[in-house]
Amino acid sequence: DMLDPSLPTFGTEAAATVTVTGDSTYTVARDDKPDPSTKEVLWRFTAPEPKGRVADAKTLEGMLQLLGTTQSVTRFVDENPDAGKLAEYGFAPAPRLKVVVGLRADGPDKERVYEFGKDTSDPNLVFARVAGKAAVFTLPRLVLDRFVNPDLRDRLVFRAVPAAAVNKVELRGWGDAGFVTELTFEKNKDGAWQATKAPPGYAVDPAKVNAFLDLLSRERAKGFEKGPVERKHGFGDPKT
Repeated sequence: DMLDPSLPTFGTEAAATVTVTGDSTYTVARDDKPDPSTKEVLWRFTAPEPKGRVADAKTLEGMLQLLGTTQSVTRFVDENPDAGKLAEYGFAPAPRLKVVVGLRADGPDKERVYEFGKDTSDPNLVFARVAGKAAVFTLPRLVLDRFVNPDLRDRLVFRAVPAAAVNKVELRGWGDAGFVTELTFEKNKDGAWQATKAPPGYAVDPAKVNAFLDLLSRERAKGFEKGPVERKHGFGDPKT
């Protein structure tokens, strides 16, 4: 068996677009410039509507790395399948899932195309092939699963509120004894933070306010709860 078991590779930094069709359908494209506040790569949905939504770059780059740098063929199944066999493997009349990675490189090498078919007799494997080659092989099912309905929601909580643009901060909390603490910080005409609502004698440290805002501006959601707000989330209690 002299067939090359490695998939066509690409670096995640070379990917410009990702188009997925079949069991799931979406397209994301890399912005020409990074996010001005975080300096991170920005990916946005171009389909489905509405366009322009930010996609989570870290999740997407993990998907691309799995496909473009770490995967190799598990086993070759059929070197030159006919039309009947392609239907049997799940590639005809259309593949179960097709992933097209557009590359930023100039010249003829502009994309990588991967097709996924049916599950094999082993539920941990699926049939797959790459564009331009007839051979059908198997890959781990997890590669397919990563591209079917991935959670690409933007996890940067305050992307629309850059720290440098904040002029006022209000904090409200409860101590162990049940008393309420309220603090309000505002920038004065010179751009310096001052406490406009605080206990007597409270001296605000501007560096700590800036550090707090910088932390918030970079904070990422670890995950998303399903469904609407519930009692267990604690938002119904004003002292939570």
